[in-house]
Amino acid sequence: MDLRLRSKPYQFRLTTHKQDDEYLTQNTSLKVTNNLSVSLNQQQFVRFKWSNSSKLKTTIMGKPIYVKVEKNISKPLEQVWNKVALGFGNVSDYNPAIKASRFESDKKSGVGTIRHCDFVSKGYIKEEIFEWNDKQSFKLRFIESSVPMGFMESKFSFQENGAGTSITQEFWYRMKAPMGWLSGLMKGKMRKTLVDGLNGLEEHLNNQ
Repeated sequence: MDLRLRSKPYQFRLTTHKQDDEYLTQNTSLKVTNNLSVSLNQQQFVRFKWSNSSKLKTTIMGKPIYVKVEKNISKPLEQVWNKVALGFGNVSDYNPAIKASRFESDKKSGVGTIRHCDFVSKGYIKEEIFEWNDKQSFKLRFIESSVPMGFMESKFSFQENGAGTSITQEFWYRMKAPMGWLSGLMKGKMRKTLVDGLNGLEEHLNNQ
């Protein structure tokens, strides 16, 4: 898609959409002020660049990989929610992939809460909650990492299931260029990591 622009800077609006295997920002405004390449909402799958013909060209980058895992846990919803959501900074208590974790914000729950996680293998990631529906769901995104991650978001959803709780984790990710082509190959490993995390949560809650 080419957009002919009369002058710079220029304010425009793009609307993208969500499908089963992709997650794109909706109704995003972006102002182009120079000849540098810029990214839509700092995400790597759409890039804008000025061409010599003064057209704004969009190049569709690789879309995020989507993974979804679910688990039924025989514990009340409030207990599961408290451990995962309110205990956001203590994920190392139950996730076998995380060696250590801590809160890195004054807030300890809700939008704006940040945690730092050190991986068992090596490296770290910092994540921030940006959507919060009390005792229903929350969404997080990475804000810094030693891993070459171009995009990562995750959503946890909680629902009563008899005397227990159904927990669902949805995960969208894309590696940075030039490693983006590896993203699809890593899907099985990513799924296993998510499954192990929910299994670790169940074991932890059962041992309390």
